[in-house]
Order: sequence, then structure tokens, then C-alpha cells
Amino acid sequence: MDCSPTKRLSRAVLTVFAVLLLTACAQTGRETPGNTAQKLDSDYFGIHFVDASTGRGVPLVEAETNHGLRYVSDSAGWIAIHPNDIDSETLYLHLSSHGYSIGDDSSRFSGVRVQIEPGTFKRVSMQRDIIAERLYRVTGEGIYHATRLLGLQPPMEFTENPPGGVFGQDSVLNAVYDNKLYWFWGDTKRGDAPLGNFRASGATSPHPRDKKVDVDRGIRLQYYTDGQGFTRAMCPLEGKGVVWLSGLMSFDQAGDERMFAHYGRWKKLGERLESGIAEWDDKSARFVKQRAFPFDAPLHPRGHPLQRTLSGE
Repeated sequence: MDCSPTKRLSRAVLTVFAVLLLTACAQTGRETPGNTAQKLDSDYFGIHFVDASTGRGVPLVEAETNHGLRYVSDSAGWIAIHPNDIDSETLYLHLSSHGYSIGDDSSRFSGVRVQIEPGTFKRVSMQRDIIAERLYRVTGEGIYHATRLLGLQPPMEFTENPPGGVFGQDSVLNAVYDNKLYWFWGDTKRGDAPLGNFRASGATSPHPRDKKVDVDRGIRLQYYTDGQGFTRAMCPLEGKGVVWLSGLMSFDQAGDERMFAHYGRWKKLGERLESGIAEWDDKSARFVKQRAFPFDAPLHPRGHPLQRTLSGE
């Protein structure tokens, strides 16, 4: 098997694709639902953190009380506070969010004072200090949790259970293959057991050029799942240990499209048991081991491939 690039390394996609491309699409300044409402149909009090330049909700803003109770804004930029959460009707919340600030503050503290009144909300404008705009979480549980508690409509269609049963995932890889965007992750947590899938999880989504895809609102993932609806192993190698993928890339030679990844089977972090090349099998929808590498191999695929043209070919 020859795994070397031929004339064209087809459409290898960086992990940061979902951040950089979506950031460009988000510059329309579309506001998430609820930005202009004066009242909320809810027993909760809401705070909506929005980007000062676009008006879009800012995810992952941490708001912490003086006694350590912490709220984190969801993917639409909302947090929801119930009057029963705390005895005080007035709160000072310390705010922090990587890449964002609330602008000038007359004191040395960065925060906001709020009056907890159910059925109302406060809009807090956040100054973006970095180029990329944070948009939303793609995977996991509770992506629009506060939005729903406040009686608002999430930007994307909501399902009661997280897709693929996923509560959290680590280390995403992307590649375009078979006219779709393929996603693969490392360690994946589930909600009903202490351990989840530690042999790579996978999903697909429509090609970014698909006119039906509105990446400004979100990405719809179709997970590869087992009989119980939880994401299944994408690289089920023989032997013990966790399996991590890297160096994901697709090739297209005269219409023959193939996708490969470097695999590593590990006993624990820092103790490798095996590594090599695996190829995607369309029939089983899994990576199949093709060749193992000796441990002293000086070079092997790793990280995130880049598309590059050499000598005009």
C-alpha cells in the first residue's frame, strides 16, 4: 500500500475549520433569539452576554458570585438564575471570558451588579479583544440549556438527548471525504456511566458548501452509534488500551477517494503500546489497521494536515 501523496492532497481540513470559517460567516451580526425582548416567559432571571460589535451571544462567559457560585453562559450567550438559587435579591457577579472583556470599569474589578427579578433579563455588552469570534459548542450536553430555561428558542432545533449520547469530547480532527465533512474525536464521555468511548468517536455533517447548511446557527452532526444510541468506537483495535487518532487526511487519485489516519494505542499517557496507519472502510464505517510502525520510526503522520501545492502540481 502506498500512502504517499500523489498529484493532489484532497481537501485536508484543519481542526480549526469550525472556528475560522464559522467566524467569517458570523460577521453578519445576526442576533440570537431574545436579544430585543423586554420580558421572559420564565421563572428565571436571565443575563445575555453579547458581542459589542455584532450583537451575537457570547458563549463561555463565567459569572461568579462573591461566595463562589459560578454560572457559565450557553452557546447563545445566556445564563439563567433562579430566585431559589441564592437568598440575596441583588448580586455582584465577577465576569471572565477568554478573549473578551466588559470594557472600562471604574474599579479594579470586572463585573456587573444585577437585580434578580424572575421573567426579566439584563443585556451585558462584551468587548472582543481577539480577532476570532466565539460562536458555539458543536458537541456535548446542555449546549442551549439556559436558553431553554428562559423560555427562548435555541438557534438550532433542540433534541431532548444530546446527539450520540455525548456529554463531552476531546481533540477533534476534520477531513472532507465523500462530499461530507468527517469529524473524529478522542476520549468521549457519556452521562449514564463513569466511562465512555476511548477508542475514537466519529460523526459526519453536510459539506460546508451545501446551501442547506447554515453554519451561522450551528452544525448538525450525525454520529456513528451503537445499538444503544451512544457513539461507537471508530478504531476498535485488538488489545488493551485507549486509541487516539491524528494526522487525518483524504486523498483522491483519478476518482479513487481514500481516507487515512495515524493511530496510537496507549496503556496510559506516555506509555505507547502500538502505532501505525489505519484506512477508513466505507462498509464498516470504521478505521481498519493497515500497517504498524516500529517504535523508533523517525517520522510518521501526526497533528493536522495542511493542503499545499508543490512544483505546480
